[in-house]
Amino acid sequence: MSAEAPSPGFEGVEKVLEIDFAPGLGEANGLRDIPRADWDAVLTDAKCTILARLSSGDVDSYVLSESSLFVYPRKLVLKTCGTTTLLMCLPRLLELTQRLSLRVEWVAYTRKDFQFPAAQKYPHRGPKEEITYLKELFPEGSAFLMGPVTGDHWLVFVADYVDRATTECVDRTLDMMMFGIDEEVRAGMPCAPREAPPPPECAARAPTNPSPPHPPSSHPPTRRWPSCSSRTRRASPTTLTCLPRRAYPPCCPARSSRSFASSPAATP
Repeated sequence: MSAEAPSPGFEGVEKVLEIDFAPGLGEANGLRDIPRADWDAVLTDAKCTILARLSSGDVDSYVLSESSLFVYPRKLVLKTCGTTTLLMCLPRLLELTQRLSLRVEWVAYTRKDFQFPAAQKYPHRGPKEEITYLKELFPEGSAFLMGPVTGDHWLVFVADYVDRATTECVDRTLDMMMFGIDEEVRAGMPCAPREAPPPPECAARAPTNPSPPHPPSSHPPTRRWPSCSSRTRRASPTTLTCLPRRAYPPCCPARSSRSFASSPAATP
């Protein structure tokens, strides 16, 4: 099957991009000052579109044709599913943030292995291709493939440019993914298909009038990445040594002179 062939089914696995920007740079509103027209262009590169927007005092949340986008002044979380080309939005996005005088502090791209990998498009046709693409933008990033050889895998790419004290970083991450849920359990969930009645044995305890699911835009994102100390411990020692100065993308600083031995965050 070629890369352009239609998918044999819907690809529910989400590609997730999260970028943190250093505090104290640029205007107070940061990313929230990016106009809607520019967000439309960024998401066009990712092969998805904005369907709705909801804002609060802290975040702008967007319902997309394929998942969601959350924009804070110094953080964004973009999730897309299907055969979207999420990573293709990075060049335009980094150009926009550079205009706002924002500096990338931390980047993470994660996804579970695809159900229909042959249907994906460049640069998502395999982990090697995705890692190569990301390394061009963030040369000091590290990639990890987690999971058993005979089971499901999780791809993680992280580029860490944090040079603040670890006590200032308090983010945490909780990811939950569920596959192959038992029909009896699924019948009691509000997201279960309405046309599919619950099995007789659990009909008595299934809700008779379940509340409709909230749209993704009605909730700010709850996922948080680990603190700097957790991030640093996860990184390989080679990413923590002082490397020769070279050409970095304008959005990212040259590595600071931190060493694995001297970094307090690297202490087990």
